[in-house]
Amino acid sequence: MFLVTALTLGAIAVYAALVYWQYRTMIAATVAAQQAVVEARLNRAQADKVVDATIEHFRLDQRAWVPVKSVTLTTPYSLTQHGEVTVSISNNGKTPALDAYIVNAGMGTTPNLIMTPVSPKSTVIASAGDVQFYLDMPPNPTGVKIYIKVVIRYLDIFQKSTDKPHSTIFCGYYPTTQPPHFFSCDHGGWMD
Repeated sequence: MFLVTALTLGAIAVYAALVYWQYRTMIAATVAAQQAVVEARLNRAQADKVVDATIEHFRLDQRAWVPVKSVTLTTPYSLTQHGEVTVSISNNGKTPALDAYIVNAGMGTTPNLIMTPVSPKSTVIASAGDVQFYLDMPPNPTGVKIYIKVVIRYLDIFQKSTDKPHSTIFCGYYPTTQPPHFFSCDHGGWMD
């Protein structure tokens, strides 16, 4: 009987050692699996960043970019007579600019202009295309520097109509000695 009890006790001890060894192996496997999950999440987050950066680069490369090409005094003004200014904008992007229009404009003898709304005339500007807008120039004294500021809004083909439109702000001045073109201000222009 003693021998059977000793053998049973030995078998239980061996079985307990095997169970403990299995338990330790399972703990190590669980820790390794948890580390693999964390690394997979980090890899996925990094891959998402790369995809987002690639999409953003493609969008910036392909979208419409609408700067002011030129601003020209087409009808002279005087202290008592209105003039006309032609604002020529172009699309330097690879895709069309949609719903492009001048939103606000201001003209005067100081660079701190009061901007007033312009009744929008929406248009589509093809890639490498130009569009002209005509603005009424209020009477001003001749022989002084005249400033103009315009705000252009447009959508690119990657935007929805509910998205915030892109903007271009042009600030220019009409010198007293070199008509009929306006020159860019040192500051005040902007494009997104």
